[in-house]
Amino acid sequence: MHARTAMLLCCFGPVSAVGLRMAHAQASPEPPAPSAAFPAPAPPSFQPPPAARPPTPSPPPDDQAADDRSRWWPSRGKVVGAQPVSSDIPSASARDPSNLLPYERGILFIPHAGISLPWGSNTDPYTAGHGLGAILGFHVVPTLSLNGELNVEFMNPGFGASESYVDWTFSPLLQSRGPRQHFIFGMKIGAFSFTRSYGASAYESSSTFSTTGLVWGFNMAGFVPAGPIAIGCLISITMRHLSNNCGSAYSGTDTLCNGSTGPAISPASRTFDLSLAAIF
Repeated sequence: MHARTAMLLCCFGPVSAVGLRMAHAQASPEPPAPSAAFPAPAPPSFQPPPAARPPTPSPPPDDQAADDRSRWWPSRGKVVGAQPVSSDIPSASARDPSNLLPYERGILFIPHAGISLPWGSNTDPYTAGHGLGAILGFHVVPTLSLNGELNVEFMNPGFGASESYVDWTFSPLLQSRGPRQHFIFGMKIGAFSFTRSYGASAYESSSTFSTTGLVWGFNMAGFVPAGPIAIGCLISITMRHLSNNCGSAYSGTDTLCNGSTGPAISPASRTFDLSLAAIF
């Protein structure tokens, strides 16, 4: 009995399996073929998940926002990354009074002495003379002083006479200080008096001629500090215009002028002075 059942299973088992497959195929309908009216649906494409956005920062406080803006758009009077410049700070060009030298403030005094060299017309018989003088005034600012000047020059005309000029001038000065030098420059203008004297001889008595006029010129000097003062060289260029040429002769009994009989005064009216000077 068991052998017969096993034989039947071996014969009809494959047949039944094929039948079951055919029945299953008939039971599940096939999908309709795609057509123009009903196209086949496209397979879904892969979409990556959206990236996570960073959180939006909250706006900074008003003070912090103003500070951030000032770093990129500084307002007038401010410097990026620095504190505002105060208008109370003195400018760099203003000199600190504590750094001024004694001869850059208050009273200015410049004595000088040197040689006088005539130049221009009527200078052929002349040789070098000598002169001395002083400039005295006060500072308006460290770089400007208003001064008066007295200058005396003793000339050597070379023909048995002696001559002298006395100048009174207004002499403002501009001053400039270097690392180790001090320079001054200015003009001068004023009046002068001139005197020429002849000594008595066997043929005539002593004679004296005098005149006055206008004087102008320039002063320039360079100094080197030496403690509270400075020592240097002063150069002066002086020009004079004689207003008259008159004099007394024969022990003052006669007066002679240009255009009349007798000597006329024709001095060397231009001088170049080179002097040793000190500035206080």
